[in-house]
Amino acid sequence: MVNVKGTHPSFLFLLTFCLIFLNCKDKKIETPNKENFPEEITAERPDEIIEIDQAHKQYLTYEKRRVNLIQQYEDSIDGQRKGFKFEAPKKGDKDPNGNRFDVARYVYWDYQTIKNYLNYIEKEAAAANVDISTLRFCFTNNLPENKSAIHPRQNSIIITPTIKENNREYIFAIDDSDIKNIKPQLLTDDFVPILEPLEGNGQNNLNNDEKAYASFFPNSIANKTTANPSPFYAARSVSLNKGNSAPPPY
Repeated sequence: MVNVKGTHPSFLFLLTFCLIFLNCKDKKIETPNKENFPEEITAERPDEIIEIDQAHKQYLTYEKRRVNLIQQYEDSIDGQRKGFKFEAPKKGDKDPNGNRFDVARYVYWDYQTIKNYLNYIEKEAAAANVDISTLRFCFTNNLPENKSAIHPRQNSIIITPTIKENNREYIFAIDDSDIKNIKPQLLTDDFVPILEPLEGNGQNNLNNDEKAYASFFPNSIANKTTANPSPFYAARSVSLNKGNSAPPPY
């Protein structure tokens, strides 16, 4: 045990300094963890963004020039149904149409679905060794007999990527029948597989003529139908649908 009473003051000072130094050395200096800070997102404002006033005018223009026409057409179909009666909206009902047809004004997906979809099509395009050139939004209509659709007969949107071939944009699917040679299956604008090679590049040609398909199928198959037969191997779709159309709710 150290006898402090007879110890020289300078020694005590040195001992105290050493203890303080060792204590400080043991404590690591905590640096800010980058993971605790959100990553800064840098993005320029797109030139294609429109101002709020312009968006308002375009929305109302669609209402004036399209909504009433669709409303009248769909109501006329319902009116032809036996036993169908139009009912006025009930008290407290937010739907101003009663049981009349509701014309879709917009389609939406949750944000994470869209982010995942963009990542998915980029992955599929990379596997097929192609570059996505545009993202196409196709106007469609939910099939009347489609029970999975929340609002049958309403307008809908199909989102699909395109690639550029021969100075033209083509929608496509993924042909992975040969896992070692994954490639794009070109489609027509109405989502029909193109089976003829494009002139000059070996890709599949845009041709809706039945003759373009005859050489790929036995005569018995080609002669039995006037529609374009489906290929023996069904390519995987990369087109997104099943969005939520509205209204309702209002």
